[in-house]
This record gives sequence, C-alpha cells and structure tokens, in this order.
Amino acid sequence: MNKRVIAFLSILSFFVSLSLIPTNAVWKGTPNLENKRVVPIFNQQISPNCSSAFLYAPRIVFTAGHVMFNVDDREQKHVTPISDAWVGFPNSTVTPQSKRVKSQKIFMAPGYKSRDLWLGGNTVTRENDFAIVVLESPLPVDNKKVELFTPELHEQYITSGEEVDLSGYGRQTPEEIKNQAPCKSYSSYSSKVTSKVINTGGPRWTAPLNFKVGVGMPNTCDSDSGGG
Repeated sequence: MNKRVIAFLSILSFFVSLSLIPTNAVWKGTPNLENKRVVPIFNQQISPNCSSAFLYAPRIVFTAGHVMFNVDDREQKHVTPISDAWVGFPNSTVTPQSKRVKSQKIFMAPGYKSRDLWLGGNTVTRENDFAIVVLESPLPVDNKKVELFTPELHEQYITSGEEVDLSGYGRQTPEEIKNQAPCKSYSSYSSKVTSKVINTGGPRWTAPLNFKVGVGMPNTCDSDSGGG
C-alpha cells in the first residue's frame, strides 16, 4: 500500500537527550523533497528558532498546540497563547532572512492541557495538543490529495502496520538544545503507528498517537514539534 500524506490531529513529540551525530532535524532522517507540505513555524518574525508544521491549504497550517506558547511547560504552566505566528515556505532552509508569512488567526484545540510531570504532576504528554493557523496571505502548495486522520483511519494504521512519513525541523544533540541552535533544513523518516496506550508503570502518557521507536531507529527531536 502506498504511503499517504496525513495531517495528524494529535501530535506527540519525543525529546532526544543522547549524544547523537548532528544532521538537520529528525535523527537519522533523510531529505524528502517530494513532500511540499512541510513548513517551519516561528513565534517571532525574525528568529532562527522554529518548530514544524503541515501546510494543509495555501492559508491553513496545522501544528502542535504547545508551539503557540512562549513558555516551557517543564518550568511553568502555559497561560496565554502567542498573538501572532509566522510560517516559512515549503521545503525552505531556515535563515534569519528567509521569507515568512504572518498569521491572521490562531485556533487552539478545545481542552488543551500542558504536561505537568516536572511541576509535581504525573502527565508527561500534552492533551488535545493541536492548533490551526490561518495565514494573512497564501503559500504555494501542491495539488496532492490530503486525507485527515480520522479515528477509523487510526485503527486501520495500527492494524495494518503500514508506515507513515514524519518530517520536522529539529535540534539533534544536548548541546544544540542547550544553545538553542537555529533551525536549518527538515528531514523525514518512516515509522509505524502503534497502540494508543503506553503503560510505563509511572508517568501517564495521554497522547493517542504513538510511533514505533527504539535503539538506533530514526526518531523526532526537540523542535520537531508538529512534525507529524
């Protein structure tokens, strides 16, 4: 079965804390220039630091809800979302001068909750972690069909074991994370959708969308948020 382009309505980011060989986003990922929907998203007009997003339509962008906050929820609770976001062009390499389109409106998923494991709670993942950004002006987009990720399709992917592509702009190593290294290019990897529930025997995992990871396998990195 051919891989499909999917706009995930729930996004889970994994944070890499190992010393890894630097590449450009997604550990052990490879460029996927055929995907014209991957875009960088910024919370400042001029900034080298970005997260990842999916260009659903010329003016509609999907991303992770926690990208819409300037605070780190390992240190403090999210309070007020940012008022504006900027989105780069598809397949673009990020530079301080790279072109960006400003948001006109930002919609947060109802019931969004930030993680609280580091603040005395036991939830390590966010809930309803999804946002839609409407742009002031359109970005170029291809005419490939996009299929929304419904609960039925979710079950189908779990049962079939079919792989899906994930792409993102991210930081690879602890040094890059500590120094807030700028985003550059995105890369992609393929993974299988696994069961909705992960029992760790400790922290609570609430994200309904999980992917297969393991030692030596490709994985998403810090700042790959929204890379689904």
